[in-house]
Amino acid sequence: MEQAKNAAQDVHDSDDELEINMDIWRVQSARRDDRERTIADISDLLGTQADQRGHSRREGEKRVTSGVWGVLHGRPR
Repeated sequence: MEQAKNAAQDVHDSDDELEINMDIWRVQSARRDDRERTIADISDLLGTQADQRGHSRREGEKRVTSGVWGVLHGRPR
């Protein structure tokens, strides 16, 4: 996500092939919009850091409670 937040991701070497500044702006703007939509989708999927910590805690509790986690982990079928 940190890499996706970097605005330098909007500039590509292929931009040099465009001759009109408006075309360059349009292409880079489209990249920025796509990048920002991707960031929003990932953020929605992951939830807040508090959500992530809560999920990790609940998963850890499940593993401890079940007593099964790890017993067959890494064993051949």
